[in-house]
Amino acid sequence: MKRSSNITLRTRWLGVASFLCLGICGLAPSTAHAEEPYERYLDVLKQNRLFDQALIYVDMLVDSPTTSEQFRRMVDLQRGILHFQAAAVMPISNPAREPKLNQAENFLRKFIDERSRHPRRAEARLKLGQLLQTRAEEAQNANDDPSAGSPEAVKFFGEAHELFEGTIAELAELIKTMRGARVDPNDTQKVELRARIQREYREAQFLSAKALENRGWNQPENSPKRKADLNKAVGLYNELHRKDRETGIRNYALFYRSLLQSELGQKAEAIDGLQRVADLAGDLFRPIQTQAVKRLVELRQEEEKFKLALERGESWLEQLRPAEETTPEAVELKLAVARLKLDWADSLRKADRSDRAAGKMTRDVRSDLRRLLQVNGPHVDETRELLARAGVEVDSERTFELPTVKDFDEAYAAATERIGEANSLGVSLAALQERLQAAAPNEEQSLEEQLQLVDSQRKDLHQQAIQLLQSALQLFTPADNTRNDLFDARFQLGRVLLLEEEPWQAIAIGELLAFENPASAQGLNSAAIALGGISDLLTTATPARQAELGNLLEPLSIYLAQEWPDSSEATAATAATVQLALVGKNWDKAEQLIDALPAESPALSAAQRDMGLSFYSLYSSSKLSQDEEEKSQVPLLANKAKTQLSAFWAQLPAGSDSNVASSKKTIDAGNALSQLYTETGELEKAQKTLLDGDSSVLSRASTLGQADSLTKLESYRLAIQLYGRLLTAGKVDAKSASETIAGYIAQMQEIAKDQDDGSRKLASVFVGLARGLNDQMSATKVPAQRKKLFELLTIVAEKASLSDSFSVRFWAADTLLTGAEELAAGGSKALAGPAFDAAASILESISAKEKETPGWIDPPELSTRVKLLQAQSLRSGGDYKSAVKILGGILKENPRLLDAQIEAAKALQAWGADNSEFYKTAYEGGPGRSKLFWGWGKIAEQTMRDKRFSEQFFTGRFGLALNRYLYGKSKSDQKIIAQAERDIAQTSALYPELGGPEQKRRFETLLNRIRKDLGK
Repeated sequence: MKRSSNITLRTRWLGVASFLCLGICGLAPSTAHAEEPYERYLDVLKQNRLFDQALIYVDMLVDSPTTSEQFRRMVDLQRGILHFQAAAVMPISNPAREPKLNQAENFLRKFIDERSRHPRRAEARLKLGQLLQTRAEEAQNANDDPSAGSPEAVKFFGEAHELFEGTIAELAELIKTMRGARVDPNDTQKVELRARIQREYREAQFLSAKALENRGWNQPENSPKRKADLNKAVGLYNELHRKDRETGIRNYALFYRSLLQSELGQKAEAIDGLQRVADLAGDLFRPIQTQAVKRLVELRQEEEKFKLALERGESWLEQLRPAEETTPEAVELKLAVARLKLDWADSLRKADRSDRAAGKMTRDVRSDLRRLLQVNGPHVDETRELLARAGVEVDSERTFELPTVKDFDEAYAAATERIGEANSLGVSLAALQERLQAAAPNEEQSLEEQLQLVDSQRKDLHQQAIQLLQSALQLFTPADNTRNDLFDARFQLGRVLLLEEEPWQAIAIGELLAFENPASAQGLNSAAIALGGISDLLTTATPARQAELGNLLEPLSIYLAQEWPDSSEATAATAATVQLALVGKNWDKAEQLIDALPAESPALSAAQRDMGLSFYSLYSSSKLSQDEEEKSQVPLLANKAKTQLSAFWAQLPAGSDSNVASSKKTIDAGNALSQLYTETGELEKAQKTLLDGDSSVLSRASTLGQADSLTKLESYRLAIQLYGRLLTAGKVDAKSASETIAGYIAQMQEIAKDQDDGSRKLASVFVGLARGLNDQMSATKVPAQRKKLFELLTIVAEKASLSDSFSVRFWAADTLLTGAEELAAGGSKALAGPAFDAAASILESISAKEKETPGWIDPPELSTRVKLLQAQSLRSGGDYKSAVKILGGILKENPRLLDAQIEAAKALQAWGADNSEFYKTAYEGGPGRSKLFWGWGKIAEQTMRDKRFSEQFFTGRFGLALNRYLYGKSKSDQKIIAQAERDIAQTSALYPELGGPEQKRRFETLLNRIRKDLGK
């Protein structure tokens, strides 16, 4: 599809710099999962419906050594989806459509067959099911005798239903294994994975019911199979509506159940359900509410309750919003109301041929339908039929034929008329595209057909406009027409060529007009055409072609900076030129391009900022790279990033009042520069940039709006991290650092509190902060400095523990626990003790809050994780009795929860130091015969056949030998000690590597102790 013509040329071009940044510029680092640049580029192609180009790009990625293994594993899924999407935008008559669907099906089936454990397997199964439904719908539409049924449609809908049912079963098993599993709420990837699995489960349930319903409608009329399928579908919708906690899916299930009941003659149930849908609150369900009202109107009309039906229909039409007036749902409702009025009028005329109310309704229908006829779409034929029924004959829709023109003025006038009409269609096209983005699967085909119709009409108008403008230029005579006339015709021709995706011709015209009209609005608008053409070419350019386009763009960007230095076009063109040089790793050229820009121009400032951020992004990724050559570039990239970012920062106006000085991009640049200074040990520069004065990053960031809260939170995170460095370097005292950091945390909580996702953002920043402080603590060997850092970490966690957000409070406990374990492992057990107690106290407060406010822990599955961490904190703090009591409660509910069984064995083992009988329980299970606690022996038995639990297996075998040895030693029983020796020997005989070097050392050390006690 072409892009909508109501998008200005300048807006189109300004996206190119951002698009180019996708390849290398990640701006400030984020705690969220970083999508690979090529994946973002692929998304851009998909969003622009360039599916065939996307398929070519996927093939290139497969051959590229830089493509991640993760992407390679899902390449068949990508290909399947892209082929399906490419087929979906083709009309059914297109001969290329069927091969596309075949290829899509082959790739999706291949992915499903080969990737039995891939996290996107369910997505592939759902997409394959939708493809099968597409084939079924085609067979259904091709059936000339619906009453006889369509065996082919039944086959495909049946296969889709079975596929969805299989998907439900697979996802149900996954959800079952997730219950009680350890998932950190601040680990956004895992939380999103859990949410996606649950979302796909609900989607599969809904699609299964819909496929079954469609299969039923395609069975022969009055056949037992039709009745069975449709009644079962009602049951599936009903179950989904009753059991699903997700509001959206429940209401959709209610809607489709009610529609189906209305077709099956269950009118009372249908009306009740449709009324409940129509009365829903909020904007999310307005499309199905409109459809529900339409069906209610029809049902009441069947009962001849005309007044009730009309009141329901017109009351909803009156509250339609401007953007909803021409949606398919609204149009169908308007037609239903028109039919209702005409039927009611006919009914009234049977009693009185001159009934005044009937006459008024008919006049209203005529007026309503005339307005509806002005909207393009598949409803036009029925609208004409209803108008004819209302006594109005309507001419065919307005069409444009290519006129014969005699001179420039005639040709130009005819062209502008067609451009204006095409612009109106562009508005309709944009509305339909928005509607398609939120459409239900069963609505997509209808919307696609409308899109194709409107786009085809728009394209025809554009093609006629191009021919007429070319004629106008040929008919131009200086004697009869002005230079402005000539410019206008050329400009409009370039603009329409760009909209019709003829970029090279558009570029030629745009550059010609730009260079002919320096320093003028005409020239700048013309340059925007050329830039738009280059932008379109860059969207699908190979690396080699990008270099060519960079050479084409360079002189134009320099010209823009000279003639229009303050324009956004000059800034964006320069940024794009620099980015292209950076993409090609031509860093020297990129720096030369910046040096050539006029001093103190906005283009120079923006280029320094964007180039610095690009170098910073490269620096960050190179630090994490496994490639030694890339790692060797880290110091050079750090210096280049600092050079550009510091130059940008130095020229900013003082204070934080100007828009430029306190924009999001400016703060991103300041954050990156502060991080660089901190990581390279330039703490004074970091402090000056980030903290000191009205022109600091923190001061400027304070003016950002709510939409940029994550950037503000990132600034505070960096400030706290910097204070940790200043503290260990002896540049600030502990008391001052603690007070300042406490203030920063209060500010962070204030930023987050008024936002819907504020808790999530705050939690993600806290995670990054804790990780940084923990890493710093691990790298610090001086005990006094480690103690100071841990005190800072404790302050951060304790402040966070006061939050009303579950995820933030949970993070605080987890952070304290992690830090305390780090200290304990390093020999600072005395310092770690209070932290274990504090973590346990926070976790206890979480459980108490959940009792007071059920559902506060979200997702609810984390309730078990909270208890597990509480037991771990108590065990580490020496309160073994309380820890075992909590674990017992968990295991009574879920005896097979492996994490809880392992933690219980650890607690019993630690308790054995006070009472040696617990050593025995730790390895053989208990208490008594109940075996509520498995013990290390059964843990090893339960995990030995599953490679996923290899680590737990060897931990279990080691725990078995260790606790048997400790118990035997406490009883001075050589036989028990000898059995511990045999435990290790048996494990070693079967698994010589003993789980790896670290585990092997543990086994060998324990074996030496045992043999020494046995006198060997």
